[in-house]
Amino acid sequence: SFIVGGEVNEIGGGALWADGEWFVVEADESDGTFLELTHEVGIVTSVEPDHLEHYGGFDGVCAAFGRFIADSSGVAVVCADDEWARALGTAHGARQYGTSESADYRMVDISLGRSHAAFTLVRDGAELGRIELPVPGLHNARNAAAAATAALEIGVPMDAVSRALARYGGVARRFQFRGERDGVTFVDDYAHLPTEVVEALRAARTGGWDRIVCVFQPHRYSRTEELADAFADSFAAADVVVITDVYASGEAPRPGVSGRLIADAVTGGHPDSPVLYVPGRRDLAEAVRPLLLPGDLCLTLGAGDITSLPDELAGTGNSAAG
Repeated sequence: SFIVGGEVNEIGGGALWADGEWFVVEADESDGTFLELTHEVGIVTSVEPDHLEHYGGFDGVCAAFGRFIADSSGVAVVCADDEWARALGTAHGARQYGTSESADYRMVDISLGRSHAAFTLVRDGAELGRIELPVPGLHNARNAAAAATAALEIGVPMDAVSRALARYGGVARRFQFRGERDGVTFVDDYAHLPTEVVEALRAARTGGWDRIVCVFQPHRYSRTEELADAFADSFAAADVVVITDVYASGEAPRPGVSGRLIADAVTGGHPDSPVLYVPGRRDLAEAVRPLLLPGDLCLTLGAGDITSLPDELAGTGNSAAG
């Protein structure tokens, strides 16, 4: 049984009640409620400076994740490739996974492509088995390693782990292919934090497209104000970057806070990068359409209504301009 925050493609929803002994929850750290969940196994994939208004700063975020790890009554699992998750995991004796040589469960022989990711999992120098995923991206491979580590730690056989992950169908809005028109491929992803943007673009780079045209919609005024400068290097893997205005998500506008803060941060960090700021969401499709060429990937990123842009571009007019 499980409940997660995304729409799992295999079932078209985010929850399923089954007759097993385990209940898997994607816990929410945004308001601290993840600390109210009694859990036997706790997994931390990353620790980032987000939701700072709730926690009063990054120290508060780290303290909360440390408590979450410590409260795991059975086993805690953290990513050895994430600086803060690794530090907290080391402090609390958690099992660690990732590409790092220090990981208890290490990923080696990694293969990445447009629609797949694969790696061999090694523990204490011994190969446990090969994991093949039908979804792209090193971040997805790491998440699979997290699931595999937790499963193996509670006694699930490796062959069962490999079989289950091999038929993982992905989640809506996580590098979701949205169609193709006039030689342009459209992919949509929920990524809205700096490191999430990096990982989505890194996955895109394994796909072999001629160019990546990345369209980003910042999420929430508070987050944009706090993290704008942190986006300076996030779009380095894109060939063209388009930034639109903030998706409010219920927040009131803040003076001086707009998507231009992020556009200026990207331009300041990479003066030669083609960056276009389009403040009006209604104007976005018409601004992006002339930028697209056959062989391009148009990657839309953000947690707001940017998700409708691929349909707007692929469904009207000519999405590829010569």
